[in-house]
Formats: sequence, structure tokens, C-alpha cells
Amino acid sequence: TLSKMLWDSKIVKEESSMMFGDMNHGEQFQSATTADKLFLDRYQADLQSMVDSYITSVDSLSSIRPSSIKTRRIISPLKY
Repeated sequence: TLSKMLWDSKIVKEESSMMFGDMNHGEQFQSATTADKLFLDRYQADLQSMVDSYITSVDSLSSIRPSSIKTRRIISPLKY
């Protein structure tokens, strides 16, 4: 399922590198003007950094085991 894929950083890395490869070698990119290419390069750099930080977050979250989270520390909003 998609939700499982989003929590698997290996899949996210593979999919995003394929996508970035397609962006660079696509016909539309090759025939774009210089100004458009500059914009697309900046866009891709921003996108790449977002993907990288997402992967970092997923990797660090996956190292947390549910058993290490103390249930008593969760305060129910219904009490108030």
C-alpha cells in the first residue's frame, strides 16, 4: 500500500531518483529555454532537499520502537 511505501525510505529514495532522472532527460527539459532551465534547476534542488529531509525524518522515526513510548505520558484531551 502507499502508506507503507511512504514509511520505507529505500523505496522513497529509488522512486525519487528515477523521477529526478526523468526530469533531467525529458524532451520538455531538453527543449526548454535557458530561463526555464534555471527555474527547473532551482525547483529540482528544492524538491531534492525536501525529499532528503523527508527520508532523514522517516529513518529517524523508524528507529523509535513503539514500546519505548510511555503510554502514561500521553495526555488525553478528553480530561479537560
